[in-house]
Amino acid sequence: MAKFRSITFGVESAANHVLKAFQKGESIEQIEKTISIADELGFQIGMFFILGGPGETVEDVRKSFAFSQRFENVKHVYFFKLTPIPGTSYFDYALRAGMVSEHSRYPKGNFGFETEVTFGNDRISPQELMDLLKQARRIEKLIRYRYAVRKWAKALTGLKRIPPWLVETFAKFMLFEPAWLPAHACIRKIKQRIGYG
Repeated sequence: MAKFRSITFGVESAANHVLKAFQKGESIEQIEKTISIADELGFQIGMFFILGGPGETVEDVRKSFAFSQRFENVKHVYFFKLTPIPGTSYFDYALRAGMVSEHSRYPKGNFGFETEVTFGNDRISPQELMDLLKQARRIEKLIRYRYAVRKWAKALTGLKRIPPWLVETFAKFMLFEPAWLPAHACIRKIKQRIGYG
């Protein structure tokens, strides 16, 4: 018996044409079915996404945002931006699409979790991708809060299932944490208690 409790999926995108461009070898429907099974079994779920893939549109990114929030037991989600790095097939694609020149080099600080963007793609401008990455950071945080709120509420109440609307409301409240509210200090203590302070 393996006895593991968490599983992470490299979803990459919720758009099939982007998955095909990534040569993923599976459809979003197959990925969704697999994650649904893990969700029903109660695994802690993680997901990775890549933004700015070949042919990806702003609407495709929004589909990925919605997909990342669809399941109950998602503990963490990470959104990365795709960067054309010399020597990769994506760099060759970016060169053909006019996104880079032959003399472009790997841009410092243009990979990972940051929101500064040097490259977009053939459908998303660098500014649009920067805005999408800022939204992605908010979604990553919201998903972590949702998971923590659900876990905390289950431990506190003993209930096996907490109403999703309640979890969503409290997680969004934690996300904004308005300092002028009397509950501000209480929310900060709760965040610290559940490991997100």
